[in-house]
Amino acid sequence: MAALEEALARRARVLVDLGSGDGRVLVIAAKYFGLRAIGYEIDEDLCVLAEANAEENGVSDLVEVRCESFYNADLSSADIVYAYLYSSILDSLKPVFRTAPRFARITVLDLAIPGWYPVRIRRLLDEAGVMRSVAVYFRGVSDSPVKSLAHLQPSTTSFPR
Repeated sequence: MAALEEALARRARVLVDLGSGDGRVLVIAAKYFGLRAIGYEIDEDLCVLAEANAEENGVSDLVEVRCESFYNADLSSADIVYAYLYSSILDSLKPVFRTAPRFARITVLDLAIPGWYPVRIRRLLDEAGVMRSVAVYFRGVSDSPVKSLAHLQPSTTSFPR
C-alpha cells in the first residue's frame, strides 16, 4: 500500500500493474484508492486467481485482468504504472513505459529502471519487517536525458538497502 501512496494514488484514476500475479496490487488499488486497476499477467492460473481475489474483495467492477504479455500493455490511460520486476526487464520495458501519458507515475519496488532518474525514493519496512525501496519515476521527466544530471546516473540497477 505504501508504494501506491508514494505514487500519489489518491490523485489518480487508472493503475496498470505489469506482471500482476495474484492481483494483490490490483485489489489494493481498487479497494483502498478507488482506482480502475488493470493487470497484465501471462500465467493463466494467476489470472484466474487475480480475478477471484478481486471478486472476493468486492472490487471486480474496478479490476480487469488481461492474461497477456506486459510487452503488449496499453498504458495510454495509465496514471500509475506499477512494476515489481528485475532491472533487466524494466530496461526492456522502456519503450512500453514511453507509451504512458506524460507525467504518469511509474512505480517500482526495490530495483531501478536503468538510466532513468527517480523523482522520489522512499525506504520503508514492509509487513514482514523487510526494508524495501520504492522509486517513483515520472514519464517525460525521469526518462529525459539531461546532461547536467549525468553525474546522478545510478551506478547499479538496485537501490541501497
